[in-house]
Amino acid sequence: MGGGKLIGTNLRYVINNCNFEIKTMPDSPLASVPQEKKKSGRRNILLLLLLLLLLLGGASGYLGLQYLSHTQLIAEQEKQVAELEADYQQAMSELEKAKQEYEMLASEKMISDSLADSRLAEITRLMDELKNAKARGLSSGGGAKYRELKEERDRLMGDLRKLKADYEKLSGVRDSILVNLNTSEEVRRQLSDTNQLLTEKINIAKQLKIYRAELVGVRERRNGDSFSEDRLKKCNRLEVEFDVQENELADPGERTAYIVIYTPGKVTLNENPSDNFDYMGSKKLFSVRKTFTYSNKPQMVVAEYNINDDLPEGLYTAELYLDGVLAYTTKAKFRK
Repeated sequence: MGGGKLIGTNLRYVINNCNFEIKTMPDSPLASVPQEKKKSGRRNILLLLLLLLLLLGGASGYLGLQYLSHTQLIAEQEKQVAELEADYQQAMSELEKAKQEYEMLASEKMISDSLADSRLAEITRLMDELKNAKARGLSSGGGAKYRELKEERDRLMGDLRKLKADYEKLSGVRDSILVNLNTSEEVRRQLSDTNQLLTEKINIAKQLKIYRAELVGVRERRNGDSFSEDRLKKCNRLEVEFDVQENELADPGERTAYIVIYTPGKVTLNENPSDNFDYMGSKKLFSVRKTFTYSNKPQMVVAEYNINDDLPEGLYTAELYLDGVLAYTTKAKFRK
């Protein structure tokens, strides 16, 4: 009996298991329709998801291309702005230099004041407009405005280059003139020095020369006769006799000779303390002043000094001055 229960139990287990397999795998085709519908729905969902993924990928690619294009456009604009900025700085530098050169040309009178003023006004206007263009932004309307101003700047710089070329030619001519002037000035100075030297030589040559002079004591008798005397107490006067040389270069006419007579003690014989003449920038006391008429021929002149005092014996000296120079010196010894 126990064995029969065990067989029965096992049989029921097998039957139950057989029934489960029958349920899950039906032999009839009609029993698999719900399962096919379920698989078809899953495929549709997968296709929809794939389509969405494709759409998202396309949109992402398009957006990526748009981003790259926009980035490239921004980089190109930044490059253009940088180029415009560099060109702007160069233009301002050139205009500032042009302004200085126009001022220099005007100061040196190489161009007229009116031309210089008009060019300087143009430069100032261009610089102001360029600054305004930069302030508005070179990447926007300012850049377009700058391009319009660039042609005007180039025209102005062309005018300046032409003026500079003319100025350099004029400077070369001016330098040549200055060299010639300096050379002429040097020649003129040399000629002036030569003329001055010649004038001095001529003046020296025109001076009267004394080739003989003699200091003597003179005794005059009551009858009017006179003769030489070396004893001072017997002398009435001292005479200086001198011969003037012939000189064709000298100016004829009235001349004055100044005679200075020194005693042995180097005292000037003089009767009037106001009797003096100019000699080497100072006043010199004289003993005798003798005026005579010169005719370019040799002539003898005598100057007299009257003795009114008791004079010492010894060696006396007489100096003769003509035309402001010392012309001759003579000496004579007298006894008491």
